[in-house]
Amino acid sequence: MTLDYKVQIGEDEFVFSISGSRDSIRVSQNGESVPVDLREVGPGAYSLIVGEQSHFVTAEKDGRGLTVRLNGRSYPAVVESAGAAGPASRPRGEEKEVRSLMPGIVTRLLVQPGEFVKPGAALLVLEAMKMENEVRSHREGVVGTIHVEEGQSVDAGDLLVTLSE
Repeated sequence: MTLDYKVQIGEDEFVFSISGSRDSIRVSQNGESVPVDLREVGPGAYSLIVGEQSHFVTAEKDGRGLTVRLNGRSYPAVVESAGAAGPASRPRGEEKEVRSLMPGIVTRLLVQPGEFVKPGAALLVLEAMKMENEVRSHREGVVGTIHVEEGQSVDAGDLLVTLSE
């Protein structure tokens, strides 16, 4: 599975494609692909190895996005799915199931059964590759069944939420 992220650092904008699993990540930009190793070494602190270069990174959330410190320098950053303007789960007809697009851990449930949602409404937060991703509804409907709970690990394709008319 490949995930595309748009990252804005200052005035510069980058699109990265991330593929692989938690143990083996590859990142490509402009067609060039490199292996990446990202390990949390403390709260908000990471060891990042890109190709053969090692970096120390910290990341803090603020009201506008993230402040990333790389090797002692600070960069304000905004990170979003490259398709963030639309729902995280892509529609296939009138599909009632919302499935995970990536492996990760459910960190927060944002809706309850019986709740009415519109297209694009945030349903839950899934942490994947050290990033929080909102899983959004692809259609209007009522939350029927929530098939996961906070703290649960999921794989790509796992059923998360079922919507009804």
